[in-house]
Amino acid sequence: MPRSMTGFGRGEAKSSQGKVIVEIKTLNHRYFDIAFRLPNHFSLLEAKIRECIHRNIYRGRVNVSILYEGTKQPVENLSIDKNVAASYYRLLSQLKRQLRLTDQVRLEQIAAFPNVISYERASEDIDKLWSVVKKALIKALNKLEIARKAEGKNLTRDLRKRIRIIEKDIERIKERADGVVERHKARLDAKVKNILAGPELDKNRLATEVAIFAEHSDITEETVRAASHLAAFKKKLLIKEEVGRTLEFIIQELHREINTISAKASDYTISKNVIAIKGELEKIREQVQNIE
Repeated sequence: MPRSMTGFGRGEAKSSQGKVIVEIKTLNHRYFDIAFRLPNHFSLLEAKIRECIHRNIYRGRVNVSILYEGTKQPVENLSIDKNVAASYYRLLSQLKRQLRLTDQVRLEQIAAFPNVISYERASEDIDKLWSVVKKALIKALNKLEIARKAEGKNLTRDLRKRIRIIEKDIERIKERADGVVERHKARLDAKVKNILAGPELDKNRLATEVAIFAEHSDITEETVRAASHLAAFKKKLLIKEEVGRTLEFIIQELHREINTISAKASDYTISKNVIAIKGELEKIREQVQNIE
């Protein structure tokens, strides 16, 4: 059964380093798009978090928020590049002499330049941090999955109901279409008799006109294809994988067939059925946009 793209999940995990809280909120979106709100010292985990989420979510906008409650942060190994610092000092001293400045070159000025002081976080602490983040992340994803499946179940129920309505309207159109040519022949016959004001009329000409009308108004192929699209749509609703885009494509094709039926069938009752079908298709299209 398809999953909804909208949902929310929250997970917590504790370790000696503190408590991590992960919150994931998903919304409908044409592609996979993810946004993070993380503590500064979690930035190195962003790629791992993205990969873990993308294995579970294929399409939609994903907002990930991580809260860290603890005092211990990953250890940072600091290092100073003395050669770079010396180069900055020489350049500043040279500039000072050229501009005849009296200001002193201070240590904090040199330390603020790029590449003078560098650091890298201890990989051991990062691994420990990822372990607790992963636990909270998996819990959040599991709760999110429950919410998305529940909403997907509701969407599927509604879609099936609307598909049944469309199927009934298609059947009504097929039944009505069988008599369209005969009704047109009778109207044409009456008009010709009225024009000639007599009982005699050209039967061959009438038969030709009726044949041309029958050819132009035949909607058999369109109703057959429409029924086929409806069957394909219902079949896709049984699949657990990503089906949202496929359902959107089927609705587009179904809409095209209904438009053709509307253009070809010169019948008021059929036109009413077409309008009803288009209304249901629009509602289905809106619902399908929420399916992954």
